[in-house]
Amino acid sequence: LAGLALLGPADALAAGPLTWSAPAQIDLQPAIQGSSIYSISCPSAALCVGGDDAGNILSSTNPGGGRAAWSSAAVDVYTGGQFSIEDLSCPSTTLCVAVDEGGGVLTSSNPTGGAAAWTRAAVDGNASGLSSIACPSVSSCVAVDGDGKAFASASPAGGAATWVSEDIDATNSLSSVSCPTTSFCAAVDDTGNVLTDTAPSTTWTMTHLTSRALLSISCASASLCIAADDDGAVWSSSAPTTGALAWHSATVSDGVGMKALECEAPSFCVATGDAIHYSANPTGGSGAWTKVGTSFNFEPTALSCVGTSFCAAGDDDGDIAVSTSPSTGAGWTPAQVDGAPTLFGVSCPRVTRCFADDDSGDILVSSDPTGGASAWRAIDVGSHQSSGSFYGLACPSVSLCVAPIDFGPYGTSGSGGYGSYSKTPAGSPTSWNTIALLHGADPVVHGFFNAGCAGTSLCAITQDDGTLFVSTSPTKPRTWKRSEEHTSELQS
Repeated sequence: LAGLALLGPADALAAGPLTWSAPAQIDLQPAIQGSSIYSISCPSAALCVGGDDAGNILSSTNPGGGRAAWSSAAVDVYTGGQFSIEDLSCPSTTLCVAVDEGGGVLTSSNPTGGAAAWTRAAVDGNASGLSSIACPSVSSCVAVDGDGKAFASASPAGGAATWVSEDIDATNSLSSVSCPTTSFCAAVDDTGNVLTDTAPSTTWTMTHLTSRALLSISCASASLCIAADDDGAVWSSSAPTTGALAWHSATVSDGVGMKALECEAPSFCVATGDAIHYSANPTGGSGAWTKVGTSFNFEPTALSCVGTSFCAAGDDDGDIAVSTSPSTGAGWTPAQVDGAPTLFGVSCPRVTRCFADDDSGDILVSSDPTGGASAWRAIDVGSHQSSGSFYGLACPSVSLCVAPIDFGPYGTSGSGGYGSYSKTPAGSPTSWNTIALLHGADPVVHGFFNAGCAGTSLCAITQDDGTLFVSTSPTKPRTWKRSEEHTSELQS
Protein backbone atom coordinates (compact mmCIF):
# COMPACT_ATOMS: atom_id res chain seq x y z
CA LEU A 1 0.00 0.00 0.00
CA ALA A 2 2.86 2.36 0.81
CA GLY A 3 4.36 1.60 -2.58
CA LEU A 4 1.10 2.35 -4.37
CA ALA A 5 0.78 5.59 -2.46
CA LEU A 6 4.07 6.76 -3.99
CA LEU A 7 2.66 6.22 -7.48
CA GLY A 8 0.42 8.82 -9.02
CA PRO A 9 -3.24 7.97 -9.64
CA ALA A 10 -2.58 7.25 -13.31
CA ASP A 11 0.39 5.02 -12.50
CA ALA A 12 -1.61 3.08 -9.92
CA LEU A 13 -4.41 2.46 -12.40
CA ALA A 14 -1.98 1.46 -15.12
CA ALA A 15 -0.44 -1.13 -12.83
CA GLY A 16 -3.68 -3.12 -12.95
CA PRO A 17 -5.50 -4.92 -10.14
CA LEU A 18 -3.46 -6.72 -7.51
CA THR A 19 -3.58 -10.51 -7.40
CA TRP A 20 -3.20 -12.06 -3.98
CA SER A 21 -1.97 -15.55 -3.25
CA ALA A 22 -3.65 -17.78 -0.71
CA PRO A 23 -2.34 -17.01 2.80
CA ALA A 24 0.29 -19.32 4.25
CA GLN A 25 1.50 -19.46 7.83
CA ILE A 26 5.19 -18.70 7.60
CA ASP A 27 6.14 -18.09 11.22
CA LEU A 28 6.04 -21.34 13.14
CA GLN A 29 8.54 -20.62 15.91
CA PRO A 30 7.31 -21.16 19.50
CA ALA A 31 5.23 -18.14 20.41
CA ILE A 32 6.07 -15.67 23.14
CA GLN A 33 2.40 -14.90 23.53
CA GLY A 34 -0.57 -16.09 21.54
CA SER A 35 -4.06 -14.79 21.13
CA SER A 36 -6.38 -14.67 24.11
CA ILE A 37 -9.09 -17.34 23.91
CA TYR A 38 -12.10 -15.71 25.54
CA SER A 39 -14.67 -18.42 24.94
CA ILE A 40 -15.04 -22.09 24.21
CA SER A 41 -18.06 -24.38 23.81
CA CYS A 42 -18.10 -28.14 23.39
CA PRO A 43 -21.46 -29.61 22.38
CA SER A 44 -19.79 -33.05 22.45
CA ALA A 45 -16.42 -34.58 23.29
CA ALA A 46 -15.80 -34.77 19.55
CA LEU A 47 -16.38 -31.07 18.82
CA CYS A 48 -15.06 -27.95 20.52
CA VAL A 49 -15.38 -24.44 19.14
CA GLY A 50 -13.65 -21.36 20.56
CA GLY A 51 -13.24 -17.67 19.86
CA ASP A 52 -10.32 -15.31 20.44
CA ASP A 53 -9.62 -11.61 20.75
CA ALA A 54 -8.52 -11.32 17.11
CA GLY A 55 -11.83 -12.38 15.54
CA ASN A 56 -10.81 -15.99 14.95
CA ILE A 57 -12.99 -19.05 15.40
CA LEU A 58 -11.03 -22.12 16.52
CA SER A 59 -12.49 -25.58 16.00
CA SER A 60 -11.51 -29.20 16.42
CA THR A 61 -13.15 -32.60 16.10
CA ASN A 62 -10.30 -33.98 18.21
CA PRO A 63 -9.87 -31.35 20.93
CA GLY A 64 -7.12 -33.23 22.73
CA GLY A 65 -5.06 -33.75 19.60
CA GLY A 66 -2.74 -30.78 20.07
CA ARG A 67 -2.16 -27.86 17.78
CA ALA A 68 -2.38 -29.86 14.55
CA ALA A 69 -5.92 -30.95 15.42
CA TRP A 70 -7.22 -27.37 15.61
CA SER A 71 -8.20 -25.08 12.76
CA SER A 72 -8.46 -21.30 12.87
CA ALA A 73 -10.71 -19.15 10.67
CA ALA A 74 -10.70 -15.35 10.56
CA VAL A 75 -14.46 -14.96 10.92
CA ASP A 76 -15.02 -11.63 12.66
CA VAL A 77 -12.87 -9.27 10.63
CA TYR A 78 -13.50 -6.10 8.66
CA THR A 79 -11.42 -3.68 6.61
CA GLY A 80 -8.75 -2.35 8.93
CA GLY A 81 -9.50 -4.43 12.00
CA GLN A 82 -11.33 -7.20 13.78
CA PHE A 83 -13.78 -7.71 16.63
CA SER A 84 -12.92 -9.69 19.73
CA ILE A 85 -15.18 -12.72 20.11
CA GLU A 86 -16.32 -12.42 23.72
CA ASP A 87 -18.43 -15.54 24.23
CA LEU A 88 -19.76 -18.55 22.37
CA SER A 89 -22.49 -21.14 22.92
CA CYS A 90 -23.12 -24.31 20.90
CA PRO A 91 -26.39 -25.95 21.91
CA SER A 92 -25.76 -28.69 19.31
CA THR A 93 -23.08 -29.82 16.87
CA THR A 94 -25.00 -28.07 14.10
CA LEU A 95 -25.50 -24.68 15.72
CA CYS A 96 -22.97 -22.38 17.32
CA VAL A 97 -23.73 -18.79 18.31
CA ALA A 98 -21.05 -16.25 19.27
CA VAL A 99 -21.14 -12.61 20.37
CA ASP A 100 -18.51 -9.94 19.85
CA GLU A 101 -17.35 -6.62 21.26
CA GLY A 102 -18.94 -4.79 18.33
CA GLY A 103 -22.46 -5.93 19.19
CA GLY A 104 -22.53 -8.66 16.57
CA VAL A 105 -24.04 -12.13 16.78
CA LEU A 106 -22.25 -14.77 14.70
CA THR A 107 -23.93 -18.06 13.83
CA SER A 108 -22.97 -21.23 12.02
CA SER A 109 -24.62 -24.56 11.28
CA ASN A 110 -21.19 -25.93 10.34
CA PRO A 111 -18.73 -24.46 12.86
CA THR A 112 -15.72 -26.33 11.42
CA GLY A 113 -16.46 -25.09 7.89
CA GLY A 114 -14.17 -22.06 7.92
CA ALA A 115 -14.98 -18.36 7.64
CA ALA A 116 -17.57 -18.83 4.88
CA ALA A 117 -19.68 -20.99 7.19
CA TRP A 118 -20.27 -18.12 9.63
CA THR A 119 -22.75 -15.24 9.35
CA ARG A 120 -22.67 -12.03 11.40
CA ALA A 121 -25.71 -9.94 12.32
CA ALA A 122 -25.40 -6.47 13.89
CA VAL A 123 -27.70 -6.92 16.89
CA ASP A 124 -26.51 -4.50 19.57
CA GLY A 125 -25.69 -0.91 18.65
CA ASN A 126 -24.35 0.02 22.09
CA ALA A 127 -20.71 1.01 22.25
CA SER A 128 -19.83 -1.56 24.90
CA GLY A 129 -20.77 -4.56 22.76
CA LEU A 130 -22.11 -7.99 23.72
CA SER A 131 -20.27 -9.75 26.52
CA SER A 132 -21.90 -13.17 27.03
CA ILE A 133 -24.41 -15.59 25.53
CA ALA A 134 -26.24 -18.72 26.65
CA CYS A 135 -28.24 -21.02 24.37
CA PRO A 136 -30.07 -23.77 26.25
CA SER A 137 -31.51 -25.02 22.95
CA VAL A 138 -31.25 -24.34 19.22
CA SER A 139 -34.40 -22.22 19.47
CA SER A 140 -33.51 -20.19 22.55
CA CYS A 141 -30.58 -17.86 23.15
CA VAL A 142 -30.04 -14.99 25.59
CA ALA A 143 -27.17 -12.52 25.32
CA VAL A 144 -26.14 -9.60 27.55
CA ASP A 145 -24.08 -6.47 26.97
CA GLY A 146 -22.00 -3.88 28.79
CA ASP A 147 -24.85 -1.39 29.01
CA GLY A 148 -27.28 -3.40 31.13
CA LYS A 149 -29.29 -4.90 28.26
CA ALA A 150 -30.41 -8.46 27.60
CA PHE A 151 -31.18 -9.76 24.11
CA ALA A 152 -33.32 -12.84 23.47
CA SER A 153 -34.07 -14.79 20.30
CA ALA A 154 -36.12 -17.85 19.43
CA SER A 155 -34.33 -18.04 16.08
CA PRO A 156 -30.71 -17.03 16.76
CA ALA A 157 -29.57 -17.62 13.16
CA GLY A 158 -32.45 -15.59 11.76
CA GLY A 159 -30.70 -12.22 11.65
CA ALA A 160 -30.86 -9.03 13.72
CA ALA A 161 -34.65 -8.71 13.49
CA THR A 162 -35.15 -11.91 15.51
CA TRP A 163 -33.41 -10.49 18.58
CA VAL A 164 -35.46 -8.52 21.14
CA SER A 165 -33.71 -6.26 23.66
CA GLU A 166 -34.68 -5.35 27.20
CA ASP A 167 -33.10 -2.95 29.73
CA ILE A 168 -32.56 -5.09 32.83
CA ASP A 169 -29.65 -3.52 34.76
CA ALA A 170 -29.67 0.27 34.37
CA THR A 171 -26.22 1.19 32.97
CA ASN A 172 -24.22 -1.50 34.77
CA SER A 173 -22.04 -3.77 32.68
CA LEU A 174 -23.36 -7.34 32.46
CA SER A 175 -20.44 -9.75 32.29
CA SER A 176 -21.97 -13.24 32.11
CA VAL A 177 -25.27 -15.06 31.60
CA SER A 178 -26.26 -18.69 32.20
CA CYS A 179 -29.48 -20.41 31.09
CA PRO A 180 -29.63 -24.06 32.16
CA THR A 181 -33.12 -24.34 30.68
CA THR A 182 -35.37 -22.33 28.38
CA SER A 183 -37.36 -21.19 31.41
CA PHE A 184 -34.57 -19.89 33.69
CA CYS A 185 -31.65 -17.51 33.22
CA ALA A 186 -29.23 -15.77 35.58
CA ALA A 187 -26.75 -12.99 34.86
CA VAL A 188 -24.11 -11.06 36.84
CA ASP A 189 -22.68 -7.55 36.52
CA ASP A 190 -19.64 -5.48 37.40
CA THR A 191 -21.21 -4.00 40.55
CA GLY A 192 -21.85 -7.31 42.34
CA ASN A 193 -25.44 -7.96 41.31
CA VAL A 194 -27.11 -11.22 40.28
CA LEU A 195 -30.17 -10.96 38.05
CA THR A 196 -32.59 -13.84 37.50
CA ASP A 197 -35.46 -14.37 35.10
CA THR A 198 -38.08 -17.12 34.94
CA ALA A 199 -39.58 -17.27 31.46
CA PRO A 200 -41.99 -16.38 30.06
CA SER A 201 -41.63 -13.41 32.41
CA THR A 202 -39.82 -10.40 30.95
CA THR A 203 -38.99 -9.00 34.38
CA TRP A 204 -35.55 -9.71 35.78
CA THR A 205 -35.07 -9.68 39.57
CA MET A 206 -31.89 -8.11 40.96
CA THR A 207 -30.03 -9.28 44.07
CA HIS A 208 -26.95 -7.44 45.34
CA LEU A 209 -24.24 -9.80 46.63
CA THR A 210 -20.93 -7.95 46.90
CA SER A 211 -19.09 -4.72 46.21
CA ARG A 212 -16.72 -6.62 43.92
CA ALA A 213 -17.31 -7.21 40.22
CA LEU A 214 -18.85 -10.56 39.38
CA LEU A 215 -17.13 -12.06 36.32
CA SER A 216 -18.98 -15.28 35.61
CA ILE A 217 -21.98 -17.40 36.52
CA SER A 218 -23.00 -20.99 35.85
CA CYS A 219 -26.29 -22.62 36.85
CA ALA A 220 -26.60 -26.38 36.78
CA SER A 221 -30.34 -25.89 37.20
CA ALA A 222 -32.81 -23.32 38.45
CA SER A 223 -32.01 -24.51 41.96
CA LEU A 224 -28.21 -24.25 41.84
CA CYS A 225 -26.18 -21.27 40.63
CA ILE A 226 -22.50 -20.50 41.20
CA ALA A 227 -21.07 -17.04 40.53
CA ALA A 228 -17.44 -15.88 40.76
CA ASP A 229 -15.90 -12.49 41.45
CA ASP A 230 -12.71 -10.67 40.49
CA ASP A 231 -10.90 -11.60 43.73
CA GLY A 232 -11.13 -15.38 43.54
CA ALA A 233 -14.32 -15.99 45.52
CA VAL A 234 -17.31 -18.07 44.46
CA TRP A 235 -20.88 -17.26 45.45
CA SER A 236 -23.29 -20.21 45.58
CA SER A 237 -27.01 -20.59 46.07
CA SER A 238 -29.52 -23.43 46.05
CA ALA A 239 -32.34 -20.88 45.77
CA PRO A 240 -30.95 -18.13 43.51
CA THR A 241 -34.25 -16.26 43.13
CA THR A 242 -34.95 -15.80 46.85
CA GLY A 243 -32.63 -12.94 47.78
CA ALA A 244 -29.14 -12.21 49.11
CA LEU A 245 -29.47 -14.38 52.25
CA ALA A 246 -29.66 -17.45 50.02
CA TRP A 247 -26.18 -16.78 48.63
CA HIS A 248 -22.91 -17.74 50.37
CA SER A 249 -19.31 -16.89 49.49
CA ALA A 250 -16.11 -18.95 49.68
CA THR A 251 -12.56 -18.05 48.67
CA VAL A 252 -11.32 -20.49 46.04
CA SER A 253 -8.71 -18.83 43.82
CA ASP A 254 -5.83 -16.94 45.42
CA GLY A 255 -6.76 -13.35 44.56
CA VAL A 256 -7.18 -14.13 40.84
CA GLY A 257 -10.49 -13.36 39.17
CA MET A 258 -12.44 -16.41 38.04
CA LYS A 259 -13.50 -15.65 34.48
CA ALA A 260 -15.09 -18.99 33.66
CA LEU A 261 -17.29 -21.52 35.45
CA GLU A 262 -18.99 -24.74 34.42
CA CYS A 263 -21.45 -26.56 36.68
CA GLU A 264 -22.79 -29.54 34.80
CA ALA A 265 -24.51 -31.07 37.82
CA PRO A 266 -25.09 -30.22 41.50
CA SER A 267 -22.09 -32.40 42.33
CA PHE A 268 -19.79 -31.23 39.53
CA CYS A 269 -18.33 -27.73 39.12
CA VAL A 270 -15.12 -26.64 37.43
CA ALA A 271 -13.79 -23.09 37.79
CA THR A 272 -10.82 -21.11 36.55
CA GLY A 273 -8.63 -18.57 38.35
CA ASP A 274 -5.02 -19.01 39.41
CA ALA A 275 -5.44 -22.62 38.18
CA ILE A 276 -8.24 -25.06 37.45
CA HIS A 277 -10.46 -25.76 40.47
CA TYR A 278 -12.99 -28.55 40.98
CA SER A 279 -15.76 -29.19 43.48
CA ALA A 280 -18.19 -32.06 44.01
CA ASN A 281 -20.03 -29.88 46.52
CA PRO A 282 -19.91 -26.29 45.23
CA THR A 283 -22.05 -24.94 48.09
CA GLY A 284 -19.75 -26.50 50.70
CA GLY A 285 -17.35 -23.58 51.22
CA SER A 286 -13.65 -23.13 50.49
CA GLY A 287 -12.69 -26.60 51.70
CA ALA A 288 -14.98 -28.22 49.16
CA TRP A 289 -12.90 -26.90 46.24
CA THR A 290 -9.67 -28.57 45.05
CA LYS A 291 -7.00 -27.12 42.81
CA VAL A 292 -6.20 -29.53 39.98
CA GLY A 293 -3.65 -29.46 37.17
CA THR A 294 -1.03 -27.71 39.29
CA SER A 295 1.96 -29.28 37.49
CA PHE A 296 1.84 -26.64 34.75
CA ASN A 297 1.36 -22.90 34.45
CA PHE A 298 -2.14 -22.55 33.05
CA GLU A 299 -4.67 -19.88 34.02
CA PRO A 300 -7.62 -20.40 31.67
CA THR A 301 -10.07 -17.66 30.73
CA ALA A 302 -12.52 -19.92 28.85
CA LEU A 303 -14.10 -23.20 29.86
CA SER A 304 -16.61 -25.75 28.56
CA CYS A 305 -17.64 -29.17 29.85
CA VAL A 306 -19.70 -31.98 28.35
CA GLY A 307 -21.38 -33.71 31.25
CA THR A 308 -18.99 -34.74 34.00
CA SER A 309 -16.46 -36.63 31.88
CA PHE A 310 -15.01 -34.06 29.48
CA CYS A 311 -13.86 -30.45 29.81
CA ALA A 312 -11.88 -28.09 27.60
CA ALA A 313 -10.27 -24.83 28.69
CA GLY A 314 -8.45 -22.00 26.91
CA ASP A 315 -6.14 -19.28 28.20
CA ASP A 316 -4.89 -15.87 27.10
CA ASP A 317 -1.75 -17.31 25.49
CA GLY A 318 -3.64 -19.32 22.87
CA ASP A 319 -3.43 -22.62 24.79
CA ILE A 320 -6.13 -25.28 24.91
CA ALA A 321 -6.21 -28.06 27.51
CA VAL A 322 -8.73 -30.89 27.70
CA SER A 323 -9.44 -33.57 30.27
CA THR A 324 -11.52 -36.74 30.34
CA SER A 325 -11.15 -36.81 34.14
CA PRO A 326 -11.64 -33.16 35.08
CA SER A 327 -12.21 -33.90 38.75
CA THR A 328 -8.75 -35.47 39.16
CA GLY A 329 -6.68 -33.18 36.98
CA ALA A 330 -5.77 -36.00 34.62
CA GLY A 331 -5.16 -34.87 31.07
CA TRP A 332 -5.07 -31.15 31.78
CA THR A 333 -2.03 -30.59 29.58
CA PRO A 334 -2.20 -27.40 27.51
CA ALA A 335 -1.23 -27.29 23.84
CA GLN A 336 -0.86 -24.04 21.95
CA VAL A 337 -3.41 -23.95 19.15
CA ASP A 338 -3.84 -20.22 18.57
CA GLY A 339 -0.67 -18.25 18.83
CA ALA A 340 2.20 -18.27 16.39
CA PRO A 341 4.35 -15.17 17.00
CA THR A 342 2.67 -11.98 15.94
CA LEU A 343 3.92 -10.61 12.63
CA PHE A 344 4.23 -6.86 13.05
CA GLY A 345 5.67 -5.77 9.73
CA VAL A 346 6.25 -6.83 6.13
CA SER A 347 8.21 -5.05 3.43
CA CYS A 348 8.86 -6.14 -0.17
CA PRO A 349 11.49 -4.14 -2.05
CA ARG A 350 11.09 -6.51 -5.00
CA VAL A 351 8.47 -8.98 -6.14
CA THR A 352 11.13 -11.64 -5.58
CA ARG A 353 12.23 -10.48 -2.12
CA CYS A 354 10.06 -9.87 0.94
CA PHE A 355 10.96 -9.40 4.58
CA ALA A 356 8.80 -9.66 7.72
CA ASP A 357 9.42 -9.38 11.46
CA ASP A 358 7.73 -10.74 14.55
CA ASP A 359 7.41 -10.33 18.30
CA SER A 360 9.92 -13.07 19.10
CA GLY A 361 12.87 -11.30 17.49
CA ASP A 362 12.86 -13.06 14.12
CA ILE A 363 13.38 -11.56 10.67
CA LEU A 364 11.68 -13.67 8.00
CA VAL A 365 12.80 -13.58 4.39
CA SER A 366 11.56 -15.06 1.13
CA SER A 367 12.59 -14.96 -2.51
CA ASP A 368 9.23 -16.47 -3.45
CA PRO A 369 6.68 -14.82 -1.14
CA THR A 370 3.72 -16.58 -2.79
CA GLY A 371 5.37 -19.99 -2.46
CA GLY A 372 3.86 -20.96 0.88
CA ALA A 373 5.44 -21.65 4.23
CA SER A 374 8.43 -23.57 2.87
CA ALA A 375 9.49 -20.53 0.84
CA TRP A 376 10.21 -18.50 3.99
CA ARG A 377 13.07 -18.82 6.45
CA ALA A 378 13.58 -17.20 9.83
CA ILE A 379 16.69 -15.36 10.99
CA ASP A 380 16.93 -15.27 14.78
CA VAL A 381 18.19 -11.71 15.14
CA GLY A 382 16.67 -11.32 18.59
CA SER A 383 19.03 -13.81 20.22
CA HIS A 384 22.02 -12.09 18.65
CA GLN A 385 20.96 -8.70 19.99
CA SER A 386 19.44 -9.92 23.29
CA SER A 387 16.25 -8.16 22.27
CA GLY A 388 12.57 -8.67 22.83
CA SER A 389 10.16 -7.84 20.00
CA PHE A 390 10.58 -6.46 16.51
CA TYR A 391 7.92 -4.09 15.27
CA GLY A 392 7.09 -2.74 11.80
CA LEU A 393 10.14 -2.79 9.56
CA ALA A 394 10.98 -0.87 6.37
CA CYS A 395 13.13 -2.26 3.55
CA PRO A 396 13.54 0.27 0.72
CA SER A 397 15.95 -2.08 -1.07
CA VAL A 398 17.31 -5.62 -0.84
CA SER A 399 20.43 -4.12 0.72
CA LEU A 400 18.79 -2.08 3.49
CA CYS A 401 16.23 -2.83 6.17
CA VAL A 402 15.47 -0.74 9.23
CA ALA A 403 13.45 -2.10 12.15
CA PRO A 404 12.50 -0.77 15.60
CA ILE A 405 12.92 -3.07 18.59
CA ASP A 406 11.23 -2.83 21.98
CA PHE A 407 12.50 -4.08 25.35
CA GLY A 408 16.12 -4.14 24.34
CA PRO A 409 19.41 -4.26 26.29
CA TYR A 410 19.96 -0.51 26.55
CA GLY A 411 19.20 1.65 29.59
CA THR A 412 19.82 1.06 33.25
CA SER A 413 17.06 -1.52 33.66
CA GLY A 414 17.60 -3.17 30.29
CA SER A 415 14.04 -2.58 29.17
CA GLY A 416 14.19 0.29 26.70
CA GLY A 417 13.58 0.47 22.98
CA TYR A 418 16.10 1.03 20.22
CA GLY A 419 16.59 0.49 16.51
CA SER A 420 18.31 -1.98 14.23
CA TYR A 421 19.49 -1.96 10.62
CA SER A 422 21.14 -4.29 8.15
CA LYS A 423 22.91 -3.82 4.80
CA THR A 424 22.44 -7.54 4.13
CA PRO A 425 19.08 -8.25 5.79
CA ALA A 426 18.82 -11.75 4.30
CA GLY A 427 22.14 -12.76 5.83
CA SER A 428 23.07 -14.12 9.24
CA PRO A 429 21.87 -12.70 12.57
CA THR A 430 25.19 -10.87 12.97
CA SER A 431 24.49 -8.85 9.81
CA TRP A 432 21.99 -6.81 11.87
CA ASN A 433 23.41 -3.88 13.81
CA THR A 434 22.04 -1.81 16.67
CA ILE A 435 21.31 1.89 16.35
CA ALA A 436 22.47 2.43 19.91
CA LEU A 437 21.96 6.21 19.97
CA LEU A 438 18.39 6.11 18.77
CA HIS A 439 16.73 5.74 22.15
CA GLY A 440 17.10 9.41 23.06
CA ALA A 441 16.57 10.76 26.56
CA ASP A 442 14.74 7.90 28.25
CA PRO A 443 15.45 4.43 26.85
CA VAL A 444 14.21 2.69 29.98
CA VAL A 445 10.62 3.84 29.60
CA HIS A 446 10.05 4.38 25.91
CA GLY A 447 9.87 1.81 23.13
CA PHE A 448 9.56 2.00 19.36
CA PHE A 449 6.67 1.12 17.08
CA ASN A 450 7.31 1.51 13.38
CA ALA A 451 9.72 2.48 10.62
CA GLY A 452 9.35 4.03 7.20
CA CYS A 453 11.84 4.82 4.43
CA ALA A 454 11.57 6.94 1.30
CA GLY A 455 14.42 5.27 -0.54
CA THR A 456 17.74 4.41 1.06
CA SER A 457 18.59 7.99 2.01
CA LEU A 458 15.66 8.91 4.27
CA CYS A 459 14.25 6.74 7.06
CA ALA A 460 12.22 7.48 10.17
CA ILE A 461 11.33 5.52 13.31
CA THR A 462 8.51 6.37 15.74
CA GLN A 463 8.72 6.18 19.53
CA ASP A 464 5.84 5.60 21.94
CA ASP A 465 6.23 8.96 23.70
CA GLY A 466 5.40 10.80 20.48
CA THR A 467 8.99 11.30 19.28
CA LEU A 468 10.04 10.86 15.65
CA PHE A 469 13.66 9.98 14.79
CA VAL A 470 14.92 10.68 11.24
CA SER A 471 18.14 9.93 9.35
CA THR A 472 19.37 10.70 5.83
CA SER A 473 22.03 8.02 6.24
CA PRO A 474 20.25 5.30 8.21
CA THR A 475 23.19 2.87 8.38
CA LYS A 476 25.23 5.43 10.33
CA PRO A 477 23.89 5.48 13.90
CA ARG A 478 25.06 9.01 14.76
CA THR A 479 23.09 10.50 11.90
CA TRP A 480 19.77 9.67 13.59
CA LYS A 481 18.25 12.87 15.02
CA ARG A 482 15.21 13.59 17.12
CA SER A 483 12.88 15.39 14.72
CA GLU A 484 9.64 16.17 16.52
CA GLU A 485 7.66 15.38 19.64
CA HIS A 486 3.90 14.90 19.70
CA THR A 487 1.42 14.72 22.56
CA SER A 488 0.30 11.19 21.74
CA GLU A 489 1.93 7.90 20.90
CA LEU A 490 3.14 7.44 17.34
CA GLN A 491 2.30 3.87 16.31
CA SER A 492 2.66 4.06 12.56
